[in-house]
Parts: sequence; structure tokens; C-alpha cells
Amino acid sequence: QQDGDQQDGDQQDGDQQDDDQQDDDKPPQDYSAEYKQLLKASGLAGKAHRLLEKLWRLTVKGKINVMMVGPAGSGKGMLAEQLAMLVNLPFAEVSCSEGMSESHLLGRALPVDGGAFKFFDSPLISNIQRASVSLIDEVDGADANVLLSINSLTANGRVYIPQRVDAPLVVRHADAIIVAAANTTGNG
Repeated sequence: QQDGDQQDGDQQDGDQQDDDQQDDDKPPQDYSAEYKQLLKASGLAGKAHRLLEKLWRLTVKGKINVMMVGPAGSGKGMLAEQLAMLVNLPFAEVSCSEGMSESHLLGRALPVDGGAFKFFDSPLISNIQRASVSLIDEVDGADANVLLSINSLTANGRVYIPQRVDAPLVVRHADAIIVAAANTTGNG
């Protein structure tokens, strides 16, 4: 009897695998009409970067972080800015460089009246706490310590900023899009 039960269980597992495979075989959803409406509403019709629809599908529809790689002047920054225009969201940009500290990326404590210090979020940190588009440009030029903070934001959806005493944990909004751009695939 137990062997028969096991065979039934195996058959059910096989049925589940067939169901899972059928889901994988579904054609990708067609978003063409929605994209065309967004182009028209944003004023980008006829002016959009040729890769804008692909970036929109990956980031907005697919909820995937994207790193764009291309030579200087190829339109990576413009593409990220057009994405923000397309979906009518605020845009922020930070440009990385060798020697840049985490404070440029995250924010810094500055003196205020009376000699006390107050933490001020960077434009990136302010932006990711709401539905938005943020570009981290020249990411291939960033130091390892800065890349760790970027990884925390993109992979974990949060970053801990100890200098932000009142609320040190910053959580990325579910609709905050982060796009990275680089001139190389990691060799500076």
C-alpha cells in the first residue's frame, strides 16, 4: 500500500512539473499599446532613445535592476532620464569616481545652528524612498566601499547609514527604479 501511495505522490509531482513548464512556455506579455500611450503622454513620441522600451520593460514591468554599459556619449544617462519622463517619476543622478566616499552616495552629517550636527540625505537616498528613477553613473569607477553600499541598495533593497541617527535603516520603495551606467564592464 505504501508503494502505491508513493507512486501516486510521484505522479502528482510530475503533474506539478508539467504545470510549471507550461507557465514557462507562455509567450511574453505584449505591452506595446501601454508603451505607446506612455510615449505620447510623456511627449517622447518620436524622440525616445531606441532602447527606451527595452529599459522600461526590464525595470518597470520586470522589476529588474539594470546596468547599462557603453562608451561615453552613447546615451546611457539620457536613457535613464527618459525612463523617468516616460513613467512620470522624479529623477536623481549620482556620478561615481575613484576616491568618492560613501557620503556622496548616501548623505552626510553637517553642522547646523548651535554647533549640533544634522544628517542630510543625498539626492539618491531621498529619491529611493519613493516611487522614482535613480541613475548611478560611472559605477565602474567607484571604489569597493561605495560598491558595497550600491549592492546593499540594489540586491537587498535597504542600506544602513549609522550617521542617520534617527532612522539609520533606509528601505527602498517598491517602485523605486535604480539603473547603473558604466563605460566598461568593471575595469575602470
